[in-house]
Amino acid sequence: YGTGTADGLDALVNGFNLGYGFKLLRRPGGSGPSDHASFYAKKIPVLFVYTGTHKDYHRPSDTPDKINVAGMAKIAGLCERVVEYVAAAPARPEYRPTKGGWEDPTQPQD
Repeated sequence: YGTGTADGLDALVNGFNLGYGFKLLRRPGGSGPSDHASFYAKKIPVLFVYTGTHKDYHRPSDTPDKINVAGMAKIAGLCERVVEYVAAAPARPEYRPTKGGWEDPTQPQD
């Protein structure tokens, strides 16, 4: 989420993903149900990585054995590459407003 909140973010994420091979469902919008939304509301570009939920999400049965450690490390690696690139860039990404709200791509749409 947020690939449209600054010019070049979509291509940046796509480019770094070539080394990771994720099936990306990129969404340009910057709003959503997490901490990134407050930054977007203040006109700061955002990227939000979302991997979906499962039937035990936020329930007492959501136990550590359900963590995909290898997948988590792979996602963290992609995010680290993107953050390092943006941090070292000569200019910060410039905010761009987007349309559309939050939708969970892992859930069926009505």
